[in-house]
Amino acid sequence: MDLRLVCLAAVVVLCAAEPRRYDGYKVFRITPNSDDDMKALKKLKSVVEDKVDFWRDIRAVGSPVDIMVSPQMEKLLANIAKEYKLDVDVAIEDIQPLFDDQMKHSREMSAKGIIGGGSFDYTEYHTLDEINTWIEDIVSTYPALVKKVPVGSSYEGRNIYALKLGSSKLDKPIVWLEGGIHSREWVSPATMIYITHELVSKYGKDTDITTLMDGLHFYIIPVFNVDGYEYTWTSDRMWRKTRSPNNRCVGTDPNRNWDYHWSDPGASANPCSDLYYGSNAFSEIELKSVTNYMNPLKEDIRVFIDFHAYSQMWMSPWSYTKDLPDTEDYNDQINLQAKAVEALTAVYGTKYTQGTIANTIYEASGSSIDWAYGTLGVKYSYAVELRDEGTYGFTLPARFIEPTAIETFEAVKVIANKVNY
Repeated sequence: MDLRLVCLAAVVVLCAAEPRRYDGYKVFRITPNSDDDMKALKKLKSVVEDKVDFWRDIRAVGSPVDIMVSPQMEKLLANIAKEYKLDVDVAIEDIQPLFDDQMKHSREMSAKGIIGGGSFDYTEYHTLDEINTWIEDIVSTYPALVKKVPVGSSYEGRNIYALKLGSSKLDKPIVWLEGGIHSREWVSPATMIYITHELVSKYGKDTDITTLMDGLHFYIIPVFNVDGYEYTWTSDRMWRKTRSPNNRCVGTDPNRNWDYHWSDPGASANPCSDLYYGSNAFSEIELKSVTNYMNPLKEDIRVFIDFHAYSQMWMSPWSYTKDLPDTEDYNDQINLQAKAVEALTAVYGTKYTQGTIANTIYEASGSSIDWAYGTLGVKYSYAVELRDEGTYGFTLPARFIEPTAIETFEAVKVIANKVNY
């Protein structure tokens, strides 16, 4: 074969393997101040939706909308906003340096040939391989407290692992925590990992943690959407969905694919949308396999919390409708989340918005917490949007992992204590 062709082929392969870059991409912020602004924003979205990325969607008057725009789209979007009499602020000037900073530690460790092991840093973001190595390490370090549980598999054949935590007792109430269902929300898996370490490393040393570990089992999934998370490291930092092919695009929103009021308002039939609900409920093997694992445990699961980012919100069912759940359940849900958020805020003063999903942000049918509450009957089902409120959004620097996890753990402890009986 012609050597030039071999070299060209090698260059093509290398180029294909290079992750997408976001040099010069900005995040615009538009805050609607009236109902007219809301109408104008919705009209703007209908014009540019397939050309920009709505990091924080249209919610209500006074609630900021964050839109990531490419250098090519920047002027056009600004002009359209001006035409609709909408004021535009620049929330993030250039996101690529922030992405580079998020990945810096992991790339440095990889260059040194170090993955997981004693080098694992709980204050940094990590690749899926590093997290899986950490799982093996923490199981071997705390064998009496941690068990690795394969709870499902992905479209691309990766295992989805939960860590089952607790001291030795067969039948105990279960607190189910999961992160990373939307793959670009990196602070979510990082928080799950930090909380796991706190629970096992402080057992026998911290009275509150020891009581919880003796009375409960914690099932913690650090990374639910494993294919998507891997893709955010190798190919596109902003990838949100699964990686299964559909009609003409790739991926389904794994938090619009649950089999409870699937395909109702708040999800998209467009296969190319980040909110695509899939060809049918539980079309995604990740959801189907994990829920198959959960179903036999439904009598024991007392708490279900799905962690996301960003916006600092602690929310309860329903997400598919603005109607409220059964009055008694609703009161219990709201009262407990208020106590949890109070404990969270007491740590650093971080403020969280509270309420049902549909009334706090927007309708979002086919969600995890609606399924957990509506199908499994888990009354204390919550969706949490972690830090921040938009200063960094998905580019949240690693220095915020630890404070985010510490304050979140305080809220989790409040909820776990409620069902520890």
